[in-house]
Amino acid sequence: DHCCEGDDVGRRMAFAKAFLLADPRFDTKTKTQTVSSLLMLGSNAGETSVECESQRKALWRSYISFLEEEIVSATNLHNATVYIELMYKLAKYDLTNTPANEARRVIRFFMSGAFFDCSELSDPSSTK
Repeated sequence: DHCCEGDDVGRRMAFAKAFLLADPRFDTKTKTQTVSSLLMLGSNAGETSVECESQRKALWRSYISFLEEEIVSATNLHNATVYIELMYKLAKYDLTNTPANEARRVIRFFMSGAFFDCSELSDPSSTK
């Protein structure tokens, strides 16, 4: 079974989002590779066709956008941290296994976040 046959990026991303919104550590807690395989992070990811590679790039761009939104909209540090960890894992995987080069986007996001001092922020619901 080939990683890209008959699959579309939107469907893969919709399933991955659903699992991650239910629990950001879905694969770890279920001891499966469900989200990883949906996101094409499998062990054979480096050995793919040009078509599959373009699908992976589009999928990873969508995944990074999802993670950025979850990090920025997180209501507390713990919620943001789990998505930061997922983003870091993708960048690390990208740097070591495939030529997708999405790690640069992740690094730019982390660097831009480093310029903001969030120590004085509070949860809006706790100030009422």
